[in-house]
Amino acid sequence: VPVLLALQVARAQQATCPLDGACTGCAADQPPLGVYEYSLPPHGPGQGTPESFYEGGYEQYATELVLPNILRASKHYEPNPERASLFLVPYRGLMRYILDRKNPNLSNDGFMAIIDWLRKSGPWFDRHGGVDHIWIFPSGRGASIFPEWEAHIGAGIFLSPEGDGRAGLMQPHGKDIVIPGYRNLSRVPPEALERAAAEVAGKVDGVRPALLYFRGSTASGRPGEENFSEGVRLRLEAALAKFELPNHLSLARAAAGSPSMPLQERSVFTTQLAPLPQYLGEMSLSDFCLVPMGSTPWTLRLYDALFTGCIPVLLSDHIELPFDERIDWTAFTIKWPQADAERLPSFLLSLSQQQVRDKRRAIVAARHNFAWCGEGGAFAQLVATLNERKLGLRATLRDDYAWVETPLPASFWVEKPGDVAELLDKRCSAAAGQSSKALSPNDVVTISKGPFCVLRAALRQLEARVRPRKVHLIADSCDGVEDSLASFRVRCIELASVLPSVPAESLSRIPPERKGWYLQQVAKLAVSTQDDVSETFYLWDGDTIPLEDVLPARMADGRFPLLWGTHLDSPAHFTQPTPGEFSLPTGYLTSTEALLGVAPLSNVSYVTQWQVWHKPYVREMLSEVERRAPEGVHWPLAVLASVASGYEEQGFSEYT
Repeated sequence: VPVLLALQVARAQQATCPLDGACTGCAADQPPLGVYEYSLPPHGPGQGTPESFYEGGYEQYATELVLPNILRASKHYEPNPERASLFLVPYRGLMRYILDRKNPNLSNDGFMAIIDWLRKSGPWFDRHGGVDHIWIFPSGRGASIFPEWEAHIGAGIFLSPEGDGRAGLMQPHGKDIVIPGYRNLSRVPPEALERAAAEVAGKVDGVRPALLYFRGSTASGRPGEENFSEGVRLRLEAALAKFELPNHLSLARAAAGSPSMPLQERSVFTTQLAPLPQYLGEMSLSDFCLVPMGSTPWTLRLYDALFTGCIPVLLSDHIELPFDERIDWTAFTIKWPQADAERLPSFLLSLSQQQVRDKRRAIVAARHNFAWCGEGGAFAQLVATLNERKLGLRATLRDDYAWVETPLPASFWVEKPGDVAELLDKRCSAAAGQSSKALSPNDVVTISKGPFCVLRAALRQLEARVRPRKVHLIADSCDGVEDSLASFRVRCIELASVLPSVPAESLSRIPPERKGWYLQQVAKLAVSTQDDVSETFYLWDGDTIPLEDVLPARMADGRFPLLWGTHLDSPAHFTQPTPGEFSLPTGYLTSTEALLGVAPLSNVSYVTQWQVWHKPYVREMLSEVERRAPEGVHWPLAVLASVASGYEEQGFSEYT
């Protein structure tokens, strides 16, 4: 269906929409909003160009065309400006900007001409300083296409898919509203729309052929976009070049079968373009669709993923999502930090099929809220938000208006909307539930600056998973610590009290910011030999929270478990001397060989956040260090002396 027919399609979809559903979080029967829509002169700036402009790559910007058409045909349209509460200016400013991009001044002139026309049309634009006037900016450029926007329309209500606060163009939780981009659903293959609903209903197999999917550009040749996507797409491309789906999982997905998704493409990341039906069809055959930021944080692929039932994985730290006052985005999306793109494939692989099914079910229940489908879907959500924004207007004695900013919703990373402080207080509570497990004979040795949130969460999980006899906590200060953590049987040891005497010259080569790191490692080794510590114990990083049961400290056959990792599952603990070659940091290798006379394997890391230590072995190791050191040099000084010149940043690891 050509996009030229967008108006007819929008009107036809008022009766039947491919995606049905009630407006999530909205009143059952929303009262008429009372929006007057200006009838701009047909041959004015940006108004005379055929609707075919929005074909192809510009379809996503068609909200500036379709939204006014939907409004005018709805009960929320008020034909009498004297009775209107709000005013929509249906100016296709982005179209004018793109057509005149060789002369940016024309875009500014176009807006100024529209403002002049508004003033000549009646008193409404200036009556309240423009605060009750709505402007549509359908691209990531936002209001910047009108360089003088702040002086002339800055008080108005902006509708845009881009809400990145860093640009200063939008107040998405104040006067402005983030809206979805436009996808004409008649261009989405019916089978791609219907598959997710059929999976949720149990009519087809819920296992999709592909684990993850991305088809798009990784770089931009446009001026000013040298840092396109802030580099996250390139990081994803590099991470996925090294990622292979385990064979048994690949075979399981192959059984799902699809001629358009060959076996070697169980994870798809490609920069090759494809026709829209193929692109959307491939999304509908994938569990996770990667949604990294592009030129700006928002991207239409988010909504394409939702429409095809593919779980969006957002790698866009500053994205603002539409209608998040009412819609819980955490139920059907995953937001992953841009800086941690390398670990994403392994994380997605760790999610269970039940978790995937739950998110897909939530997608099917919510996706209609983002479709521009007559008076339902995104338009109904917009009406609900505009009604809330109307409540933010207050009259003063001068009959002026000012915005009252609505409260910012909870962070997107919080699992459910609510008070963030209250959630943190609950999760970080010192009180531990009574475990049915008997106390373990094994202790835990850990270190932390104090009884902060992450440590409390770690202790609560250790209580559930290990139930240690005692926790030996090394901290900067022990004031009140044992009382606040009494339910975890904590013995607090002040860092300064356990450190052997270390002459200042022994630390002279260490960068100031790393001295504390080395002293903490020495402290852990010192505490590990104390009589109060159990014979066998867990050495535990204080910022590691166990989510599953922990290996026993001793196996049934009497052996001790030894944890290790490779660059595939522990990439943070390896360096790349040359591309594709992974090795332990040189400092770890050289210090271990200097202290013990044995070099560890360079392709294996024992830095695994926790280990089982047996005290007789620790004492034997430290004795060997002193035996090999110059006479009279005790092991703490030998450890510091083993740090090779030039490798002070990562010169020693107690785990290695």
